[in-house]
Amino acid sequence: MLLFSLVVSLLFLIILINRLFHQHNNPLPPSPTGSLPIVGHLWKLNSRKPFLTVDSWSRKYGDIITVNFGTTPVIILSRERLLRKAFLGEAENFSGRPKLFVHESCWGKGLIISDGNEQKELKKFLATFLRAQKDSTSHGIQQAIDVETRKMLSYIEELRASTDNHINIEDVTLFVMGNVLTSFLLGRTYSHGSHEFK
Repeated sequence: MLLFSLVVSLLFLIILINRLFHQHNNPLPPSPTGSLPIVGHLWKLNSRKPFLTVDSWSRKYGDIITVNFGTTPVIILSRERLLRKAFLGEAENFSGRPKLFVHESCWGKGLIISDGNEQKELKKFLATFLRAQKDSTSHGIQQAIDVETRKMLSYIEELRASTDNHINIEDVTLFVMGNVLTSFLLGRTYSHGSHEFK
């Protein structure tokens, strides 16, 4: 029992010191009370309509608030005028991308995945290239769509021959659209039914 009390007291002390340290050294906007160490504020969100919870917090703490989603602090702008000012007036400061698994798995390369100066240079180069090669690029996109559509039709024929039931082509169609996009964005395509694509 003494060991349990000691562990709980030590854990409480670590959490308290951590919070006090972050409050003084981290100039974040105000945050709702009740953030738990691992889940943050997630336990307080309305699971069906989380925007209602965020709206009530913004009325109480201000239009810019910090909410902990798990262990990650997220700054929320809750009014349209602030969003317009941030993303239209100060886009340079608000245009970063979050760290995601996809970013790590693709080594942070490509137009969609990269961030910062590299992404801006790629975007500028691509816009210049597409303007200069407008006709041939349109033809290239059409050619990729034609190739993937032919693959889709042959795959549907295989499915139709192997079953007497109805065929759901929703997944097949999404697969074709995804393959066209990945061929241009990532430089590769996937075979139909690929588990890696899913």
